[in-house]
Formats: sequence, C-alpha cells, structure tokens
Amino acid sequence: MHERSEAEALAREAHTHFEAGRWRDALKALDRALALDPDQSDWHFNRGLVLDALARYEEAVDSFETALALRGDEPDTELQLAISMLRSGRAAQRAVTLLQQLIARDRDEPAPYAYLIAGFAQLGDHEEAEQTFYLAQQLFEESALCYEHMGHSLAMRAEWPRAAWCWERALELEPDHPNAAGELARARWALGDLEKADRCFLRQRSRDGDDGETSLAHGGLLLEMGRLGEARECLERATSAMPDHPEAHLGLGEVWLRSGQFEPAEDHLMRALQLGPQTAGLNLRLGQLERQRGVTEKARAFAFAELCVPGRTVAQTLELAELLVNLEMAGRAVVPLTRLLAEEPLVPEDRGRALWLRASACLLSGETARGVADGRRAWHLTPVLRRQIAPLVTLGLIKLRAWPRARVWLRRCARLDGVRPGMLRLRARYGRARLAHALWPWSRSGRKRAG
Repeated sequence: MHERSEAEALAREAHTHFEAGRWRDALKALDRALALDPDQSDWHFNRGLVLDALARYEEAVDSFETALALRGDEPDTELQLAISMLRSGRAAQRAVTLLQQLIARDRDEPAPYAYLIAGFAQLGDHEEAEQTFYLAQQLFEESALCYEHMGHSLAMRAEWPRAAWCWERALELEPDHPNAAGELARARWALGDLEKADRCFLRQRSRDGDDGETSLAHGGLLLEMGRLGEARECLERATSAMPDHPEAHLGLGEVWLRSGQFEPAEDHLMRALQLGPQTAGLNLRLGQLERQRGVTEKARAFAFAELCVPGRTVAQTLELAELLVNLEMAGRAVVPLTRLLAEEPLVPEDRGRALWLRASACLLSGETARGVADGRRAWHLTPVLRRQIAPLVTLGLIKLRAWPRARVWLRRCARLDGVRPGMLRLRARYGRARLAHALWPWSRSGRKRAG
C-alpha cells in the first residue's frame, strides 16, 4: 500500500514537471513511479509523451507500445504511437499501416489523416499524400494540421509556392499553430523572399522563445542577408540551446570568419569538426579560413576533405569550386560543378555562376574548348559577371587561335573595361599571339634552310 501511494505521488510530481516543461525531471519521476508499479498504462503513455518532447522518439515508441499492450486498442495511444514512429524516421510504413487501421475504425477527426499525409510523404508516395489531403478536406472542415503536413509533402518536391500557400492557410486557420510560421519562413527563403522569411522567423521565435532549431535557421537566413550582428545573436542562442549541435557552431564560426575574427571562428569551426566531421560546408569554411591566413597547404587539405562530404547546398558547392580554383586545384572543381549542373534545378544566376566557375577550372586545367563553351553560356545567363567572363572567354579563344571570334570578344571587353590596364594587357596578348602565329611558318622554313 505504501509503495502504491509513493508511486502515485511520483506520477503527480511527473505531471507537474511536464506541465512546466521540465521534461527530464518528469521522466525521472515517471521512471521511479513505474519501477514501483509497472502495470499503469497511463504512466507508460505519459512517459511516451515526455520522451517525444525530448526527441527520443524510438524510446517513445517503446513506451506507447507498452501502454497499448496494457490498454488494448485505444485511439489516442495508437495515434501517438504512429506520430513517434514517423518522428523517428525509421518506421514510416508501420505508422501508415497503423493510421489506416485507426481511420478504418474511427473517421471522426482529421489528425490521423494529417499524419497519414506525413507518412505517405516520408515513403515518397506524394500522390497518396495529396489524395489523403483532399479526402480530409471533404470529410472535415479545413484543418491546419492537414495543411501543415501537405506543405511538408510539397516542400519535399521543391514545390515552394504551393507549400508556402499551405502554411499560410494553416496560420489563417490557427494563428498560434506550433510550426507553421517557421515552415513558412523556410518556404519564403527558398523562394528568395528573404524579408518575409525574416518576419516569419521572428513570429515563430516570439512563440517558441529561444528554441534552438528556429534560432539556428533564422541565424542562417540573417547570415545570407549579411546582417552579421543579428545572425551572431541568433546563432549564439542556438549554441546555448544546443551546445552539441555541429551546424550551430558552424554557423557561428562563419559569422566570425566573415567579420575577419579568425580566432573565435577557428574555435567554433573546430568544435563543429569534433561534433560532426561529416557536416556539409564545414571543411569548406576551414579551408577559407586557412586561405585567408595564407596557410595554403592546410587550406588545400580542407578543400579536398570537403569534396568527400555529401549533402552540400548549391551555394556551398559554388563556394567550394571558387576556393579550389583560387588554391590552384582547378581540375578538382570540374566534377562537383558538372554534377551540380546536371542534377540540380538551378536558378539562372546560380547556373551562370556554376558555368563561369567551370569555365575557369577548364581553362586552367587545359580543357580550353569546353571552358570557352561554358563561358559563352555563362555570359548570357549572368550579366552581373560579364566583366569577369569576357576576358576569360577571350583568353580561351586566343589559345584556340580563333582570331575572328577573339576579336569580337576583345571588343566586348573594351565596352566593359575601356582602357584600363587589364584591357590593355589583354589586347597586347592578343597581338603577340596573332603575330607569333603569323610568323610561325616563316620561322620554321628558316630553320629548315639553315639546316
């Protein structure tokens, strides 16, 4: 009897901790209660909720399964079990089956449909996800949760305008929706609407406080916008909330690197390297740091290491290619740029920059004709880079001895640069090469006569 009373007191204590958001204290109290009385299904269910809040999803699955075994078929427990399965990322098919069974028995609320949309999206079956969404629309009034998960399915296909619309609708239906503002911020960021993305992140942060993931994402956006002071503040909050998160330290290291503060940049980048050596972009930043310091060999080692890491963003791949070219490793830049141009749906500006970088790499590594072809394509895609592209293509055409085309590109260089020293040197190089080519047969016949 005493043990039973003590167990119930611990369960009440756990509930108090849970209501206050003290997840670890709640878990400790529940574990002690269950050690005294392990057959309480409600306590196993509550333990699953706590573990889910701690992002320990596989353990949450175990707790919900235990609760279900003690309770028998029970919709709330089945739904929470399916949710934790989906969040674990390893049991989507089991979750989908469970949700379908739950819907077959009970079609009274939209939540199982919302998570079924999520399950189909995880399995890559986006057509089924959309059909489930439209079925839920017919059965119920509009559901913010269904819009949220439909947005995720669309985002996985990079259908950002439709995804953004779904998350906007979720916020209209439920202004305090837990995740929609942050997801809308990411969609607006992907669409290039950085100012609106910033406002959406601020809205999410005002709801969540110093949530680490939101602060990390917002810091990355502010970094891209060049607002280094605000980015540093966000990323410092992210590292405080998630001290062992490599991407948080990577972001903060990049802030310091852009500010020219090499020592704090190195501290955070090396911490990120300890926590996540395969983090995309990390070796790139370390390579940029060492190049700015003038330590070329270390910069080359980091750049080579970055080539072996998967999952880089388009921007990171472009920066890596530029670093490789600047470190006289131009030949190494061709493969990642070729893969990027073949596989990624690039906006014209990024495609033009990738072609310009590949043109530079090809010309430096002896693939002159390919470099000229890439440079000409880049010229049409990225007017902002024409001052760099024109002399590059001209030099390639001089190497190919394509004199009429080289003369056309010389005129383009002149329109862009006038009589600047670089233009004068390029014109002189063209003249010397043309003269050497014209004299070559004469010099060769002269050597034969002398012989």
